Amino acid sequence: MPVERSENMVRKPVDQPKLEAFNKCCNFLDDNDDCQYLMSDLMEMLLKFSAESDKLCGGKHLRELLSARYSNNVVISSRIKCFGTVASFRPIASRILTENSYAIRKKSLWKKEEDSRCG
Repeated sequence: MPVERSENMVRKPVDQPKLEAFNKCCNFLDDNDDCQYLMSDLMEMLLKFSAESDKLCGGKHLRELLSARYSNNVVISSRIKCFGTVASFRPIASRILTENSYAIRKKSLWKKEEDSRCG
């Protein structure tokens, strides 16, 4: 059952430098064609964009921020062997998967056609 938020709930105040660093990170992500990032790389990127030298947020909080910002356009895969946690952005990832799927299907149809001519 979803929890209803009350207007009287006390919320943690927004830390402006952290918010600015997150927005710069998102602008970088939006301007690049890469579709997958390690969460550890994104956390390092946040530090690079920050004026502060301490840790900006943990992995769980970064997931929540990315999910809030990109909603269903980001898929965060937990603990992939050898890599760790990966954030995949759907529009580009979807295009790559679709193109690969069509290429595989085309190759398969070409192979069947060639086998029928030879057989």
